[in-house]
Amino acid sequence: MYNNLKELRNSKNLSQAKIAKEVGISQKTYSNYENGKAVPTINNLTKIADFFHISLDSLVNRTTEDKYSSEIIELIDLVEQLPEKERNKVVGYAKFILEEYKQNKSADLKNKLK
Repeated sequence: MYNNLKELRNSKNLSQAKIAKEVGISQKTYSNYENGKAVPTINNLTKIADFFHISLDSLVNRTTEDKYSSEIIELIDLVEQLPEKERNKVVGYAKFILEEYKQNKSADLKNKLK
């Protein structure tokens, strides 16, 4: 798990201080987690997993599958930076695109059946 914490942080080009702040712990505590000098509480493990948008199993290396693809994680990271009003616009636009996709898919299927 300890190597996983460092790899995750480095893959996102984040500082220990940034993650620690988001989790609500000191940078030294987070550093101790990465170096195996301290064991995170289940509460802090959950916060760290949520921060990286992965399951607890992934965080503690119980599985190699991430909960989301890198594209979805990037989208979540971007949307989280927006104010609520703009987030709602993104959700509305995503629903619009999905509906358009479904309609096009349905039309393509009908054309194939002709």
